[in-house]
Amino acid sequence: MCGACDDDPSNDCEQDCAGTWGGGAMMDECGTCDTDPTNDCAQDCAGAWGGTATVDDCGVCDADASNDCDCNGAPGGEERLDMCGTCDDDPSNDCAQDCSGDWGGDRVLDPCGVCDADPTNDCACDMCGSCDTDPTNDCVQDCSGTWGGSAMEDGCGACDDDPRNDCVPGCSGVSAYGACWFLGAVGQACTERCGGYAFYDRDTDSIVGQTGTNEACRYVLTALGEPGAVVDTSGGGAGCSVDDTGSVAINRRYIGYESQASFPEPGHRRACACDP
Repeated sequence: MCGACDDDPSNDCEQDCAGTWGGGAMMDECGTCDTDPTNDCAQDCAGAWGGTATVDDCGVCDADASNDCDCNGAPGGEERLDMCGTCDDDPSNDCAQDCSGDWGGDRVLDPCGVCDADPTNDCACDMCGSCDTDPTNDCVQDCSGTWGGSAMEDGCGACDDDPRNDCVPGCSGVSAYGACWFLGAVGQACTERCGGYAFYDRDTDSIVGQTGTNEACRYVLTALGEPGAVVDTSGGGAGCSVDDTGSVAINRRYIGYESQASFPEPGHRRACACDP
């Protein structure tokens, strides 16, 4: 029936338990027919094929788990042996695996993922969530109490993270960017507005002048009462100024060359940084 042709009837193929000629399925002791020997049923302790009887710690073989003796030999007792060999009825003290997989081991995983039993090399996490073994780079609180924050206390004790409004002690003008600002009169040089070279502050150039920014110029002029967009303008040494030469005032930042302390730009009111 399997197509083999010879004169030896002893090697003729046969049907397996599933009815397949030449098949490999076999019937186990529990009546299951398949080709997988690993799932064949086995005898329990009472000799029953596929039975559920088990031998408890007292050597009793039956299928009633409720009367199994515990690890101390008490029939029906509730004490159990944990993975470290301790026998009691308190599951809360059962030993557990450490980070290396050892039952009852003392290795622990630190925040950096290192598993060992040496706490002296454990890394720690700072208040900003950065984890390493270097305490010198731990983040700190800023003046507002925020860990890793950027707020700073200015010279007048105000705490925020906006350096533009940092006040200057003793400033009778407008404090901004850590300098004291005044708006000159039309055609007035900064040395005159500040009261001489000794009181002229070079922040006039570095913050709002040729080497400064339009944003800083706009912020300072707005604080001085002259809001509006700032226009980059070539030439001149007037730095950040209000141009009053036209019918409408225009805020300009002259970028041709460095702002000059004693430069009196006709028709312009200069933003001047002066030492208090």
